[in-house]
Amino acid sequence: MKKSILSLLLCLLFAGTSHAGWYVCYNFKGKIGDRPIHLSIQLLRGYGDDPEAITVKGVYMYDNLNEPIPINGILNERTHMVLKETINNQPNAMMDFLFYGNKMKGTWMSLKNKMSPETLELEKTGELIDTVASAKIDPIDIIQSASLKDKYLVGVYSKKTIGKQAVMRKLKIVDKVTNKVTQEIDFEKVKTASGNVWTIIYGNTIVDDINNDGNKDITVWNDVGKRGGYLYIMYDPKKKEYVLNPTPEADEITPAKN
Repeated sequence: MKKSILSLLLCLLFAGTSHAGWYVCYNFKGKIGDRPIHLSIQLLRGYGDDPEAITVKGVYMYDNLNEPIPINGILNERTHMVLKETINNQPNAMMDFLFYGNKMKGTWMSLKNKMSPETLELEKTGELIDTVASAKIDPIDIIQSASLKDKYLVGVYSKKTIGKQAVMRKLKIVDKVTNKVTQEIDFEKVKTASGNVWTIIYGNTIVDDINNDGNKDITVWNDVGKRGGYLYIMYDPKKKEYVLNPTPEADEITPAKN
């Protein structure tokens, strides 16, 4: 019999085995009512005040908008997941479902409007388990929380070597309207690992105007030096594309575990 998500989760988060990394992530496709969505979550044990609690962080997107929406919550009694979405740092809606098996059902409810709850349907499409040192990880897409005005960002994670942490091998830049990849940034030639510094996997990219030229640039956390640092991906308005500086810059302050 195949193990359920729950059984695997309990083994990974509560067994106390040695591990290489801290990422336990699951990807889903599904529907809220009749609206298709994609959801990606990360589970963390002891992230808050309770060392035994399982905190959940993630993002989801409506397929017709492709705009990442932050979502966070807890896994109650190891089976009941309650997630709240936030827009502009304000609670907007809530997902409530049983976290069990490969297909799940629950409800989505607005926290602003007095609307009846809608049916939530989810199906697991992939996972990134980086807490077992002996396991390799095939490439998997992880949507990032940060996004550009007309593009969203997807980190391609994998682990090729036993005992190492999963790292971001590529960063996909995807058009929100067409859902087509417009550019891929390859980190294979960067000597230090990328995209594995922040505890929350979705926070490993930052969007900001680094050189104050009026164009948004991309920063990816990099495991350089003792404290971590940054890879800069600058937008070139002449080429109309993003250009990677393969030499990371060390940070003088230890990044917080968000």
